[in-house]
Amino acid sequence: MEFNHNGAKDFKEETKQNFSIKISRLYEYIQAIIKFKQLINRQHHYGAKLYYHIDMLELEIIKKFIRIFKGYLVYSNDLLNI
Repeated sequence: MEFNHNGAKDFKEETKQNFSIKISRLYEYIQAIIKFKQLINRQHHYGAKLYYHIDMLELEIIKKFIRIFKGYLVYSNDLLNI
């Protein structure tokens, strides 16, 4: 792969946009989970098991966010060292 100044800049901008899209989606998922958890609290007296599984889903989404963010930081650092 050949990089000139503009090519690396364009590639970097596309990566920023992809990162932004992924983060926005993860944020929307977390918001949806929070709304769903509020419904469970109001409608189900014995929803502890369901609530637990939703917590695990929320945790997995947060872990995915952290992995994406770390990957982006590594990528950005690599670009700075080119």
